[in-house]
Amino acid sequence: MWRALTCIDYRYLHVIPEYLRKHNPSLSYDHTILAGASLGVFAGIYPGWASTFWEHLEVAIALHGIQTVFILDHRDCGAYREFEALPEEPHPKSPDYPKYLDLERAIHKHYMDRLGALITKSHRSLRVITDLLDVPKSL
Repeated sequence: MWRALTCIDYRYLHVIPEYLRKHNPSLSYDHTILAGASLGVFAGIYPGWASTFWEHLEVAIALHGIQTVFILDHRDCGAYREFEALPEEPHPKSPDYPKYLDLERAIHKHYMDRLGALITKSHRSLRVITDLLDVPKSL
């Protein structure tokens, strides 16, 4: 059994099951949804979100014996801008756009890796997989 942490963004509702099906065809997973996914655990704007994540993780382990946690952030995340983890995205034709994409990937990686490290530190038997999903081509 697996656990997925994802963002609230409606554009990804169909992408997440497709992504997880590639890794686990049985699609047996629990799901926690927080704005910003990994950032939502750390943002500090809503401190209860961190407690909610960790409490739900404990329940998922107890009830379903989860073995893997997927942390799935996504590009063009409004929560990352809302919580001021990222600046506004420049126009794709801007000369700053490639640098922004690198910054975006690095910041998401930072929060996903940080959360992954905390999960494996507190639950050594859990495997953590992180990924930054691209914006879907169609909605």
